Amino acid sequence: MAAKVLVIEDDEGAADLMLAILRKEGLSVDHSADGKDGVEKARVQLPDLVIVDLMLPRMHGFEVIERLREDARFKGMPILVVTAKSYTQDLEGAKDAGATEYMTKPYDIDKFSETVKKLLGGKVSEVGAASRSNPSSPA
Repeated sequence: MAAKVLVIEDDEGAADLMLAILRKEGLSVDHSADGKDGVEKARVQLPDLVIVDLMLPRMHGFEVIERLREDARFKGMPILVVTAKSYTQDLEGAKDAGATEYMTKPYDIDKFSETVKKLLGGKVSEVGAASRSNPSSPA
């Protein structure tokens, strides 16, 4: 079964790009456009990875991370922050809240994919790898 990733991002274009990249990797994805809804979806869906922006409506990204980390079910789950905020205090605030990794926008698509794979460990589906290979090629 494919790993589940929840993307909490209010910018539709940024969310669409992340979702497309994640689907290409064979991952099961869902999206929330605001922090409060994102926390609620995470509690119901129990994703393997949460990707969160910092500047969100209804609940700031720091609070999203803190709320998830307060729940024992999310203590070891990786949280990747992807945001336009690049100040040291933003990085430190995200880490203090409990983020696992931090990337700034715009980001390199290959680096984003590599970071997601690293955070998911062995949970990345073979579907993504198979879609990139040519099945008619001799082994």
